[in-house]
Amino acid sequence: ANTFHDNCVYGNQKGDIETSDGGYTATNNKTLDPLYTDRANHNYTLKPGSPCTGYGADGVSNDVSEPPASAAVIQSIADGTTLSGSIGWDAQVAASLAAVSRVEFFIDGSPYHTELSAPYGAPCDTCAFDTTHVSDGTHVFGAEAFFADGSTVLNSVSATVANAPAHQMVSQAIGDGSGAPLSGFVSWTASASAPGRILTSVYFFLDGMLYHAERSPPFGAPCDTCLFDTVSVTDGQHSFAVLAIWADGSTALASTTLTVSNRPT
Repeated sequence: ANTFHDNCVYGNQKGDIETSDGGYTATNNKTLDPLYTDRANHNYTLKPGSPCTGYGADGVSNDVSEPPASAAVIQSIADGTTLSGSIGWDAQVAASLAAVSRVEFFIDGSPYHTELSAPYGAPCDTCAFDTTHVSDGTHVFGAEAFFADGSTVLNSVSATVANAPAHQMVSQAIGDGSGAPLSGFVSWTASASAPGRILTSVYFFLDGMLYHAERSPPFGAPCDTCLFDTVSVTDGQHSFAVLAIWADGSTALASTTLTVSNRPT
């Protein structure tokens, strides 16, 4: 008959030990909390006083978390550093007596990425980690190596994420740029910039109403090769504005008020 004996069993879906539908008998098993060192951060070594220490059939220890001799995991993210932008996040694993089966990366205890072979990096072995994927503040970055014999080694570091504020700008040039009254045909152009982001459109507004839209440079109104005719508006002060929109949803606005003074016909 099949038997299940001399094991430390705890917290499984069957209620620690279930024999009614397994076709085997269970004897001499322990169902007490094994007292893992730090289960939340995947450190499954046993604390002193654990009821499962040295427990197992034929004198074999069930503490499979004991790493192989000289095993170590080193992350490229150093403890106590400040991170911003695109950075390299990789792990180096050294183990003399066991093969590495995989390396799992964690952020604040939650799984982030798994690598099955060297080189080990997150979000891939040739990619950079973008710090804007997490909020500003202190975070725990972990890399855990899993070995073929079932043992594991975890390295955790705390680092501060300080994402640089979004920086985008748009400017416009109307007429000769001096601010003098406008008359006749004048240029109305815009320029926009935001490092690392894609500009999708620039909108021109006249007195708060949409006047023209451009999807690609050069940006001008009423077209990129046309001049603005001041006789299309009345004499007096008018508001001229440009709104730039980037692919990530960020925007920038520039506006000014100028006087139109059309010459008598």
